[in-house]
This record gives sequence, C-alpha cells and structure tokens, in this order.
Amino acid sequence: MWKACPSCGNGSSSAVAASACRRRRACSKPCLPARVMARPERDETAHCQARPSAPLSRAKAMPALIRDPMSETTALMDRMPGESVPPANAELAEANLEDVLGAPGAADLATLAAGHGAVRGLLLAITGASPFLTGLIRRDPAFTAQCLRRAPEAAMNALLDDLDRQVATATGQSEVMASLRRAKARGGLLVALADIAGVWDTLTAAAFFSTLAERLVQAAVRWLLTDQARAGNLLLPDAQTPDRACGFTVLAMGKLGAAELNYSSDIDLIVLYDADTAPVAPGKDAARIFIRLTRALVKLLQERTGQGYVFRTDLRLR
Repeated sequence: MWKACPSCGNGSSSAVAASACRRRRACSKPCLPARVMARPERDETAHCQARPSAPLSRAKAMPALIRDPMSETTALMDRMPGESVPPANAELAEANLEDVLGAPGAADLATLAAGHGAVRGLLLAITGASPFLTGLIRRDPAFTAQCLRRAPEAAMNALLDDLDRQVATATGQSEVMASLRRAKARGGLLVALADIAGVWDTLTAAAFFSTLAERLVQAAVRWLLTDQARAGNLLLPDAQTPDRACGFTVLAMGKLGAAELNYSSDIDLIVLYDADTAPVAPGKDAARIFIRLTRALVKLLQERTGQGYVFRTDLRLR
C-alpha cells in the first residue's frame, strides 16, 4: 500500500493511497509508512524508526493491525470508561433521542438505551449536541446498535470488507457512488461513537478515520481500473487486484497522508501514472485513459448526491 520514502527509497510502491513522508531526509534505517508513525517529534529521525513509546501503540488503527483478535473481543458499550458528559440542553437531547428511538428499525437500539445507562448517556450526549450525528443514527439505528454491541475494531473490519465486496460487484457508477457514501456515513458514525464514548483516544480515532478514507479511495480506484479494462482500454495483469502493477499511483498528502484526518477534512491527493509500465491496450493513449480515470475518481468521491458526498478532493497540492 505504501510509496517508498522520497529520500531513502525504502518501502514499496503502490497504486492506491500511498503516503508520502513528510520529512525529506536521507536515512539508513527502514522507512516506516505514516500510518505506523508516532506524531513527529523534534528528533529529525523520527520518521525512519519505530519507537517503543506510548504514541506508537496507537498505531493499532493500522489496517494490518486492527485484525489483532485481542482488540476485537469486547463490545464498545462494555468498554466505555464511565458516564458521559451530560448534554448542555437536556430537554432538547431527550426530545431528539425519543425521536431517534421511535424511528423504523430502532427497536434494538431502544432496548440498549433502556437497559444500559452508559449507552443512554452516550446517545443523549450526541442528540443534545450534534444534529449531523443524530441524523446518521436516526437513518441507521440498527447499524448503530450493531456498533454498540461489537468491538469497534471488529465493526470497522466488517464494514471495510463489505465495502470491498459491494464495490467489486457494482455494475455502474451510480451503484459505486451509493456504496461509497453508505460506507463513509457508517464508518464516520462508528468512529464518532468510539471517540465520544472514550473508547478510542483522539489519535486512534483519527487513524481509523484515515484508514476508512484510504479504503474508500482504494475501492473507487479499483472499480475504475476494472471499468477501463472492461472497456478494452487496459490489460490488467490481475483482475482480482486491479491496482497491482497498473502504472497508476495515488499519493495521500496532508492530513490523510499523516493519518490525522478529522471529521470535516477534505483529502489532498496527487495522482501519477507511468505510461511506460501501464498495461495500456494496443492503440490506446495512456494520457487520455488516466486523465479520464482521475476525473471519474474525483466525481465518485466528491459529487453531491441524495446521500451526500464521500470527501471533498483537492488535486491542486504541489
């Protein structure tokens, strides 16, 4: 998944969401991708070595590490450290929560709220402060209940696996856009629940949200590459992993590149292609294919539909 360090050359190239090192400095030690780095400290070699420090332990949000079964055994609602902060407007919070629990499909969530004081406190904290999150819960109460009953790490794994399956089997662009937006809304809600409940700290929540963004971009790129192959423009060497050896690379910059994405962030991407290695079909023009693909990627991610958008996407960063 990761692009080599631009200074030392360590690492492996990738087609999707490669993260550029923020410090361009020659080094002799293996270069770690941004996802497993602690926040940069004053030590100029911080980007090139793993440190047994407390911040590094927060790298459990890495896609490869959230498979750790030790972190997937306890439900979110059973890991909440204590009572939630009472809402500033208790009357408004109660009214909104009553509306949420009366929504279609909310029976399980209502049962949890009635039998688990910490769950009710968490929901009141949300319904009294965030119209956006309240709307997400109202539209998807069954999923909210599932998030509370499961370990958030396991819930995120399942969500990302579902995303990959849905996008891989999508037959058209509108279906892909719907799947991406559904996964973004659900993933954002899951991260917010674990964050507000105190189950994840700020850095862990940001890392999980960044992982969600990366996988959304990856799913979109894979579908677009496959679509170009179906159109006869690309001869992909591996149909099951279309972004492998495809000559197309997406670099994540800014907050996404640093695994510090927050709820309102846009994503800064740099898109590259290699006409010499891209498996372009005979008689086809690589520049035209990949420019069209990049425009389609931006459309998939940021065009507003009835389900909103995935991420505002900025390709102007240089």
